[in-house]
Amino acid sequence: MLEIIGSGRSWQLLERGKLLAEADSFDKIGMKQDRILRTRALRTIPCMCCKAPFESTGRHHRLCKICRTGA
Repeated sequence: MLEIIGSGRSWQLLERGKLLAEADSFDKIGMKQDRILRTRALRTIPCMCCKAPFESTGRHHRLCKICRTGA
């Protein structure tokens, strides 16, 4: 579980007490948290159309970029 602590111009993102990121505003540390969570959610799956492996961001993402754009 990720934890945001801080106030004013000093914010930290922690996981089990380990410092993952620092920022000077709550908005910036929130963006860093979102980026970390999205990166952790990536997994390699085969494209439903061409079967080529690609990095999926979740259940909604089942086609590779080439098949999604129709190229």
